[in-house]
Amino acid sequence: MFRKVIMKNSTILNTTLIIFIFITTSCSASKTKLSKDAERITLLLESVPVHCKELKKVMGVNMENRVDLAQIHAMNLATLAGGDGISFDKQVMAEGKWKVYATAYKCKAEN
Repeated sequence: MFRKVIMKNSTILNTTLIIFIFITTSCSASKTKLSKDAERITLLLESVPVHCKELKKVMGVNMENRVDLAQIHAMNLATLAGGDGISFDKQVMAEGKWKVYATAYKCKAEN
């Protein structure tokens, strides 16, 4: 009987751990790898075309002193917000980490 209780508690613990890992990783944007959607995002470097609609301000962060990874994080966040365009507004090194402030835009018409 004691063994059954331990096995039951172990199963509950394993199930809880799996659910926790799924919840904490499934809704987050990668901070180091460009997502499939972000690979197709348009960088709006010069100016924002008039047909593009501003969706959301995003902030990419990297704690490894790499501004390029902070930009990737911002691009991933922009696509999660439904954007297909991004403009980098400001890049700041503060408190030992890079912060990239950007704006996500929707430029393409919905199909």
